Amino acid sequence: MLPLAVHTAGTPHAGWWKGLVIGFAVVVVLVLVVAFILTWASRINDRTQDALEAFDSARAGTAPLSRLRDTRAAAEDVLTAMRAARDVLRGRA
Repeated sequence: MLPLAVHTAGTPHAGWWKGLVIGFAVVVVLVLVVAFILTWASRINDRTQDALEAFDSARAGTAPLSRLRDTRAAAEDVLTAMRAARDVLRGRA
C-alpha cells in the first residue's frame, strides 16, 4: 500500500488546488492594483477640487478688470465734457 501523500499526488484533484491558489493570488493582486488606482484617482480628484477653488477665487478677484474698458470710456467722456465746458467758460465756443 502506498503512503497517502504519494497516492493523492497523482490524482487529478491535485491540479485543482494549484489552480485555486494561483487564481486566489491573481485576484489578490488585481484587488491591490484596483485599490491603488482608486487611491490615486481620489488624490487627483482632491487636487482638482483645490485647483478649481483657486481658479474661482482668481476669477472673482479679477472680474472687475473686465469692466476697466467701460470705466476708461466713461472717463474719456467726462474729460471731453470738461474740456468743452472749459472752452465755453473761456468764451471759445
